[in-house]
Amino acid sequence: MRSLILPLLMLLPAAVVASDQIPGAPQKQPIALLGATVHTVSGDDIAGGTVLFVDGVITAVGVDVVIPPDAQRIDITGKHVYPGMIDGASVIGLSEIRAVRASNDYDEVGAVTPEVRADVAVDPDSEHFPVARANGVTATLAIPTGGLISGRGALLRMDGWTVEDLVIKTPAALVVNWPPMYINRREGAKPTPAEQIKRRDAQIQQLGDTFATARAYGKARQANDGTAHDLRAEALLPVLSGELPVLVTVNNVRQVQAALDWSEAEGVRLIIAGSGDIWRAGAELAARQVPVIYHNTYSLPTRADDPYDAAYTAPNKLFEAGVLFCFAHTWEPAFIRYLPEEAGRAAAYGLPRAEALRAVTLNPARIFGVDDRLGSIDVGKEATLVVTDGDLLELTTHVELEFIGGRQVDLSSHHTQLYDKYRSKYERLGFDVGTR
Repeated sequence: MRSLILPLLMLLPAAVVASDQIPGAPQKQPIALLGATVHTVSGDDIAGGTVLFVDGVITAVGVDVVIPPDAQRIDITGKHVYPGMIDGASVIGLSEIRAVRASNDYDEVGAVTPEVRADVAVDPDSEHFPVARANGVTATLAIPTGGLISGRGALLRMDGWTVEDLVIKTPAALVVNWPPMYINRREGAKPTPAEQIKRRDAQIQQLGDTFATARAYGKARQANDGTAHDLRAEALLPVLSGELPVLVTVNNVRQVQAALDWSEAEGVRLIIAGSGDIWRAGAELAARQVPVIYHNTYSLPTRADDPYDAAYTAPNKLFEAGVLFCFAHTWEPAFIRYLPEEAGRAAAYGLPRAEALRAVTLNPARIFGVDDRLGSIDVGKEATLVVTDGDLLELTTHVELEFIGGRQVDLSSHHTQLYDKYRSKYERLGFDVGTR
């Protein structure tokens, strides 16, 4: 009996933190969404349109759609249909409560850990998944963090019983955290400027050595000379072949320029992820066709002579430079729900609204190589759709229906449960709480 009790006790913490929402059931019959404004993203909006999907795949979009007799018809006249939003990067599923160390599994021990895979550590029962999808976010890139080479990220959908249900693509990118390029030369600076330079150069050298070792390993394996398997080097081979991109996190333009030079020298595909003044490298990024994941437009100017809205206008500057980019709010999973706010704020500060919508739908799908499946409402793509009562990028808009791969998902979350709980409390006390 004791041998059975111990394993059960070990499972209790996971049960305590598991979300209450039941994943959506597989689609069993054709579904037609009728009468809404359909925002295809890839083309023109369709007023009074119909979206028909069967077995999780969109089969027809338009006004005069022939609907099968066995289809479930959902009248959403006056509403809006959008493709589900895709968050550029986060540690969702890898971090539950920052202050509880046991619930965080995003930072591996060691500076160079390319063999690490984010998907094997993801908790599909995280409370952050239902909170994010309740605001229309249906997918995200879950990434490991920390060290110089953190590991490999996975593109996840926001609903499923298991990790296998969640995974859209893995690995999706190798994460590299570029060393700081800024040197603090103020009097009394610690570490000293010389120490800062030494540390920076050592990290860049370590990065180069790691890739050189992996390249030599790959040649030895091709020669079939009996070289022992090296998990670290094996993880880098798809990067060296161009199959897997390198997502480099940065905070300023100097890091961007250094990363661009490094990627060209190594011959690897690059994705830049960061904020600050990285837009200043827009021309170089566009010329080399390097996409950007821009996060946290809610930040202060980085330079003393920057205007107050420097961070707000950065996405439009990237767009004007011809850079393919998408948004992430921050790496924090609790804030993924603010993704439409990032795009809406950028639209308020100059970014064309159509481009702001693309930056949370079709652009991230292109950056991660899944635009044949996600990012727009087109025939042949997954039926990952969001039905709203207004503009998706407006703060006052509510998500009323959501489908992920044709499965209608539960839009309740820990947030809505607390809302209902305390709404009932004040109703019982006689307060007029209005409507939800």
